[in-house]
Amino acid sequence: MLRQAAVEPLLVKGWAAATLYPDLGLRPFGDLDLLIRPREFETARAALKVEAARDCLVDLHLRFPELKGRSIDDLFARSRLVALERGHVRVLAAEDHLALQAIHLLKHGAWRPLWLCDVAAAIESLPDGFNWKVCLGSDQLRRSWIQATLGLAKQLLGADCAKLPFNTIRVPRWMEKSVLKQWGSLWPANHLPIQPPPLMAATLNGRSGLLKATLQRWPDPITATFKLNGAFTTFPRLPYQLGEFTSRAGRFLLRRPKTVPSSN
Repeated sequence: MLRQAAVEPLLVKGWAAATLYPDLGLRPFGDLDLLIRPREFETARAALKVEAARDCLVDLHLRFPELKGRSIDDLFARSRLVALERGHVRVLAAEDHLALQAIHLLKHGAWRPLWLCDVAAAIESLPDGFNWKVCLGSDQLRRSWIQATLGLAKQLLGADCAKLPFNTIRVPRWMEKSVLKQWGSLWPANHLPIQPPPLMAATLNGRSGLLKATLQRWPDPITATFKLNGAFTTFPRLPYQLGEFTSRAGRFLLRRPKTVPSSN
């Protein structure tokens, strides 16, 4: 439908990650994340407002923060077409795909094991001529983030890193412990994006359960480090967690409504 509207989408994550597994059934995927050129964005939105697209779970994106510093024109220029039945799907180049998967995992605190499996699958599927300079980029901090994620894939999943032209980073113990803690508590209630706790504004008004509400919102060390643009070193994480929590609390208090409707 998008191509009929003269829009060329670039599919990111999901199905693109699944193609690197030995069998598509090993990697479930749901909605479709599509990168769209800015000049085609409104046309794409209009093209998907038809009845035929009603059951298509599509998220249109103008950019991905994980790929900061990479222009959309460069991403499209490096992209590749992957065969699917009688057609082709445009996906990121292997270099950009691995970079996005690695940083996406850190952005969300590495709470989903599947995301690290995606990184491991990408590492073990590196094509000949893979350009590490493009993958790692020019930003030294982001380079270290990507390398730290590769180190996690090796340490926790035993990913074969023989094709890497550098030694994988030995990730600090706190980082490994944080990942395993996340994986050990995968119930939806433990993850705010899926099932949020009661409104903090209501908690502040009632003054009950304040400690519990604070603990529910306490950032994990990986997310806190990422949010504050920190490096994944052996340096203690408490300052990062305090900084991220304080920053988030400050933004909330500035926007806090004077009154909160009763839930009764």
